[in-house]
Amino acid sequence: MHWARFSIPYDALEIENSSDTGCVQSPGYTNGGSTAFQKLVWDIQAADQDLLTPEVTLGTGTGDGAPSTPDPGFGRGTRPFVAMTQAGDDYRCGVTAIMTALAPGNSGGLPAVVNWEAWNEPNGGSAYNGALPGECTTPSSTNPCAADQTPSGTPYGSGTSLCNSSGSSPSSGDCGPIEASELWELANVAATQITAITGTSVHVEVVPQGVELEVAVLPPSSAAVGSV
Repeated sequence: MHWARFSIPYDALEIENSSDTGCVQSPGYTNGGSTAFQKLVWDIQAADQDLLTPEVTLGTGTGDGAPSTPDPGFGRGTRPFVAMTQAGDDYRCGVTAIMTALAPGNSGGLPAVVNWEAWNEPNGGSAYNGALPGECTTPSSTNPCAADQTPSGTPYGSGTSLCNSSGSSPSSGDCGPIEASELWELANVAATQITAITGTSVHVEVVPQGVELEVAVLPPSSAAVGSV
């Protein structure tokens, strides 16, 4: 199978609203997100003309109204995951909107996208690395649980942290794998729902950390091409 991989910011279309009750158009939509989505549509059309199967990577965000690298979950005590953060809700809304818009039956004549990939470079974001114990206790503009990642900008409570980072100073990268797997899980939930509704299998690829797909970048497009 010959394929072409494209990317788009996860918050190009939607994020969670400020009251955590539903999804709304994202600030990023009017700050490059709409253009990014239209470019993705054109890229998919071009891939189809070249007999390539599109795969879309749900990349880091625009940073406008939602974090570029979202920390989707937080832990407490001995539990590495307690619940989703505001960032997790933003990511869920964002990827569901994009995947739904390009789902079978919704793509307006475009080839439906059934191959997706969640951002899977947990060591590539500073928000996932370093000394993380207690980071969610008192959010600030500089830590991984910044105010725009918490409900109404308030702390999650004493003793909360990212991925149960206990101790004095965990080694770099402790939170990356679990946070990245949570992004994959949120994207996979959307894929499962779309599959159930459309009857067409939609799936999110799993690429192990440290394993790079062999690709050739085609400037100036966001595409990469290859074969499996």
